Amino acid sequence: MKKIIIVISILVYSNVGISQTKNDVLDLKNINYKLLDSLVFDEAMKERDKIGSPPIKKDLICYTAAKYQSEYMSNFKVFDHKNMEKFKGVLLEHSYDRYDFFSKKLKSNKKIVGTMEILVEIIDLHKKYKNLNTYEEYAKTVIEFYLSSPEHRMALLYDNEKYNTFGDFKTVYNDINKSLYVTGLYSCSLK
Repeated sequence: MKKIIIVISILVYSNVGISQTKNDVLDLKNINYKLLDSLVFDEAMKERDKIGSPPIKKDLICYTAAKYQSEYMSNFKVFDHKNMEKFKGVLLEHSYDRYDFFSKKLKSNKKIVGTMEILVEIIDLHKKYKNLNTYEEYAKTVIEFYLSSPEHRMALLYDNEKYNTFGDFKTVYNDINKSLYVTGLYSCSLK
């Protein structure tokens, strides 16, 4: 009987996590990062669509490099494009270094001509942003932060007919300083 209860508990817990939607309340102690990152990507694509820029293609290398940078910033509690310390055994100073490292690690042969990285740090979530509740509200707020910076806006909405653009976003929450770190990384290759 005890085994049956454990199995049922696991199944119920698993289904609750899977069934989350953009309208669910985001619990900072138990974030569904897959959902949040997906919504940030979707909101970015909506902004691109508004100005006629085509959507970018999701890319595992961009996601992995963005994940590294968000985790780096959260770990060191810094907000910067340039890394100064080793993290996970390697120093990846710039966005191109991060992309190149993970491209080799994932054995990709994609040739790119450049990368664009956009960062957001939303600090003091527990104090300043009490109005943010749902996953969708968090995702929209991240994109609003990007759009408020001229350089990040340009990168977020970047379009050039000569290039294929790939990218993805990764969010990490640091419970110690109550900050959300989000990195978006785009790469461009010739068509």
